[in-house]
Amino acid sequence: MPTKFRELEEMLRDAGWTFHHATGSHYIFTHPTRGRVTVPFHGRNSDIAPGTLRDILKRTGIVK
Repeated sequence: MPTKFRELEEMLRDAGWTFHHATGSHYIFTHPTRGRVTVPFHGRNSDIAPGTLRDILKRTGIVK
């Protein structure tokens, strides 16, 4: 499971999500059928907290 922002970003792009915009320290990604998801951004090599990562992966449909 990815733990770095750059790894999560790659997974999102592979699943059809695209970067929409940034608001402060958060990136907003959109998908044509699944809506949008907010991802915390504190640098490309920053770690994503395990609970946050799990929630993002579930909300994006990457894992169930």
